[in-house]
Amino acid sequence: EGWFTDPALAGGGALMDLGVHAVDVTRHILGDPEPVSVSAHCGTHYRDLPVDDTAILTIVWDNGVTSGVEAGWWHPHTPGPTGSVRVSGTEAYAQTFPGTLVRAGQRSAETFPGELTEAALQRRYDTQMRAFLDTLAGADPVPGTPHGVTSMRIIEAAYQSAAGGQAVHLGRDR
Repeated sequence: EGWFTDPALAGGGALMDLGVHAVDVTRHILGDPEPVSVSAHCGTHYRDLPVDDTAILTIVWDNGVTSGVEAGWWHPHTPGPTGSVRVSGTEAYAQTFPGTLVRAGQRSAETFPGELTEAALQRRYDTQMRAFLDTLAGADPVPGTPHGVTSMRIIEAAYQSAAGGQAVHLGRDR
């Protein structure tokens, strides 16, 4: 509550808060393509808030891939950890929580633990802190400003699409 759900201070809701990270992960997995168009629906369905608590968007990328991103706060029926990523391709399907990999022609899925241990979470923050300290020593941040600008263009286009009810075009098809 407070500034976090104040549209003037936070700039948005669940899409701005969580969706941007899903967009970043998607771009990383796909090799940092540029967005061509964004279609989105944003709403407030679970709490009385002045910002969105739920968002679903479709992004068309300049490499020909189409991806879907969902972001939400306070969903009462979520069976497990949030922040799950699913990738469906011509050669395989993979997801986190629970970790699953199914390759083309494979009869059963490989599964991986879906629970993040305290040690795994700590390693993630240790790596982030090392990267931050490297920038203080003069290294360029990774990802850099252009990645952040692209992610924010996508989020802004998603909010525009949700408000206007149609896709927002950001680039050209290849």
